[in-house]
Amino acid sequence: MNNIIDIWSKLKEITEETIKVPFTYMMFFLLNVLIYSGKGQQISEVITLSNVIRQIITLLTELLSIIFNNYIGILLIVTLIALLILVLFKKTNIFNKLPEDIEYTDGTVVSWNPLSAVNRLFSLIFSLSTDYFIFYCCLIFIINPNFYIVDDYFIFLKNQENSNILNILWSVNCLILFRLILQAFFVIKYTDKKRYLKYSLRYNTISSFSISSERNTVLYMIVRNSSDFSDYYLLQVETHKQQLKETIGGLSNNNGSIRREWIKEEIPKFKRQYHILDKSENLSDIIYYYDELKKKYSNNED
Repeated sequence: MNNIIDIWSKLKEITEETIKVPFTYMMFFLLNVLIYSGKGQQISEVITLSNVIRQIITLLTELLSIIFNNYIGILLIVTLIALLILVLFKKTNIFNKLPEDIEYTDGTVVSWNPLSAVNRLFSLIFSLSTDYFIFYCCLIFIINPNFYIVDDYFIFLKNQENSNILNILWSVNCLILFRLILQAFFVIKYTDKKRYLKYSLRYNTISSFSISSERNTVLYMIVRNSSDFSDYYLLQVETHKQQLKETIGGLSNNNGSIRREWIKEEIPKFKRQYHILDKSENLSDIIYYYDELKKKYSNNED
């Protein structure tokens, strides 16, 4: 079993690195090709030759059918829970009773965060509508290829209970697949210059602290864009740095020979790169991150 999982993980990694499309959507693309080919019955017979494999696939299909037959209900319940958490977070202090953050010796911090819960709930819906739906469709194709029909080059799913929902999800995933294919062809990766700010007088410093060592000095600062007063930034910038300098002579070198040594010097402001650690219209979000950094480095100094 471990060998199968390792092979699957390696195949997934190679596919995504080579084709630049998530493995799940490569499966979805292949599923579309197989449905259009009309060879579903032959493929189904080959895969389900083993009665054990057929029973496992049937069981998984039935379990996922329970979820997708109640998709609207699950969607509404999860959305209502997420909205309730947001309302309680904004309007009450109930989440102040959550356990305090726990910091371990390796620097790991365990924190209870209601916004993380909301993000995970919506991530669950997204995964259910994409990855799990595609997996469900692949299982159905193996068990019952006739579940799919092609009409005027469009693929439709036949289901007496919720065919509309399934067909909507199918169409949405087709659009996502189309976008991913375009992205694989046209999108390139490069260093994001926007993650850095250049020195400018329009950024007003609200608070700052620095960390010094023999090699360099790093400044952390909260600034605000004074041109529109909309954005706050948490910046990291190296203000001093060791550089190899050549000097002539010295106490033990009176013959005028050139001597090299490392000297810590200030970096001119116009040459500094201000790395954006965080950006928000809400100052409290920036302050939280800033205070955590300050506590972290204060503890290290102690």
